Amino acid sequence: MTTVDGSVQRATRVALSGWVILNAALLVVGTVITRASLAGPLRHVDRNISEWLAGHRTGRLDDITSLMSRSADTEFILGLMAVISVGVAIARSWSLLWLVPLAMAIEITTFGIINTVVRRGRPDVPRLGSTPATSSFPSGHAAATIVCWLGAAVLLWWAGRVGWARSISAIGVVIAAAVSFSRVYRGMHFATDVVLGVAMGLAALWIATRAIHPRSAAPEGTEAEPANGLVSTSRT
Repeated sequence: MTTVDGSVQRATRVALSGWVILNAALLVVGTVITRASLAGPLRHVDRNISEWLAGHRTGRLDDITSLMSRSADTEFILGLMAVISVGVAIARSWSLLWLVPLAMAIEITTFGIINTVVRRGRPDVPRLGSTPATSSFPSGHAAATIVCWLGAAVLLWWAGRVGWARSISAIGVVIAAAVSFSRVYRGMHFATDVVLGVAMGLAALWIATRAIHPRSAAPEGTEAEPANGLVSTSRT
């Protein structure tokens, strides 16, 4: 019981401290990008990219970006998280079941705070589809895509399924890039919003891995036991 309580306390401490640092960093970056005079040239580039994309839309790209944008909507992300959780549960690796939910919780709460405080307006171009009530910075769609797909890859890596982990990572990177492009193309975000959204997703996942990974909780000079049914010594 003492070991379990200590692991929970350590995971909570790591997750909370990482969350605070992530929020502070994004708050500073978001404020600089949206308000600081020294970021004026960057905002100009942002506007030019959005205006250029809006002026070069095509029917085919409209359809493709609509599909990719929807692939990061709440319903799809929740479904993907459910699939990942079922896979971990089948493997009976209960200690790692919280990796993706924890990373997503970090991402969602960070998004909510930064989005509310920074309050960056969306690009001044015609938008395709309904406009969310939230602000532009950062992109929650890009962040959630990173958390789910790369979170699944991390779990596969820990399971020793390196080949599968690399494949899922590659797929995740492609999908995240497509979602990010789609959000800018459709006038929902500036380019820097999706770049920082991807960074937020990566940071949230990294914080969660530091909090959840069983080996990271082992005392110095010792090696923690692998999680039952998931972490394997095999490498493929």
